[in-house]
Amino acid sequence: MKPSSYFAVTTQQVATHPVGVLKLEATLNAAATAGLFLQLHDSNAAAAASAVPLKSWPAAECGYKEFKMGELQLANGLFVALSTTAATYTAAGGGSDKLDILAIELTDPEAPSGVTVAGDKTSAVTGLQVWAESAGPNRLLNVEVGILLLAADSFLQIFGQDSPAEGATPILSLPIKSGEPFAPKKFTFGEMGREIYSYSSTNVLQDGCTLKVSSTAKTLTTITGGSTVTLRAEYHA
Repeated sequence: MKPSSYFAVTTQQVATHPVGVLKLEATLNAAATAGLFLQLHDSNAAAAASAVPLKSWPAAECGYKEFKMGELQLANGLFVALSTTAATYTAAGGGSDKLDILAIELTDPEAPSGVTVAGDKTSAVTGLQVWAESAGPNRLLNVEVGILLLAADSFLQIFGQDSPAEGATPILSLPIKSGEPFAPKKFTFGEMGREIYSYSSTNVLQDGCTLKVSSTAKTLTTITGGSTVTLRAEYHA
């Protein structure tokens, strides 16, 4: 069991990986706006406006909840927030709209821990530098691709160099399907992660990590024509 406590919060990212919740205790500020709702979102990032919560209760009535039968399992992470609406997320904005105390008890400690996140789930991009060569070596744990506007099937390519040129050969090229707009795709590289490195034409070690989305599989041809994705990666030393 892993208890965590937070104080004077309107939102809280409790976990960014799959977790189970045993208990929740929440004390709403006495001067908070009337009619707020306490929401739990299955998300590894702050919920977007109008996102549908996994759970939603009147905040003033939500002093204690328990889930000892394992009925509250989060596949992506746990984001807790106060909302002015019940069925979808509308961020509370009043000066006193806070939980004076928020206590969450997880079934097990979050794993992996001590990770660093690069990128996000909202910015439209065609590539992402996860870490620079000067910051390596590190191990890549996972990459989440959100398809915003992809004209054709493409490839997520991984490079050890900071700025791969068009035509460069990637370390790894992974297929991305265009048929499901906005559908996220997650590539994982095991509990320990994958070392990312390559050698230049002059045999210089390159141990950065740069992601690119390419229209060709074997060499880099960066997607164009307005095609974009979102990229979010996790890594550790």
